[in-house]
Amino acid sequence: MGLPDNPESLLYDTLYPNDAYRGTTYWANLPARERNKFVNEQANIEARRELGVIWSMLKEYLQSPAAAYMGNFVVTGVGFFTEGYVLFSVGNILPLFESAGPQCFKHYQVCDKVWVESANHFEIVGISFGRVGVAIIGKWIGRWWGLI
Repeated sequence: MGLPDNPESLLYDTLYPNDAYRGTTYWANLPARERNKFVNEQANIEARRELGVIWSMLKEYLQSPAAAYMGNFVVTGVGFFTEGYVLFSVGNILPLFESAGPQCFKHYQVCDKVWVESANHFEIVGISFGRVGVAIIGKWIGRWWGLI
């Protein structure tokens, strides 16, 4: 039993969405000229759709596009920035520890080498527990307030 080629089939639109297929051919399998034309058509359709959404938001409330942008992109970007900062900060702090306390962090005279090197592992464990904690809080009071 093969895939449906009949456009009236129940699964046809699910298996061959218009934004990725021309008929039953995937956009990346089209010849180069048709592929470029298809991609440009889809970009124009999406641009018109997005401009229509922005226009309807502007008609409803003048500042709603800015609020939507802040909520969807800026807040998410701050989250990614924070996670990246935390991940790279420990890698930059360990050399500072080595220069501040070489007898502990470089020569291991005072501190155990295993405990000093485990700082990287503790960071990953802390991030994992933090994510689980945020997920639990997000379930209780909602994702938005949980992340805040």
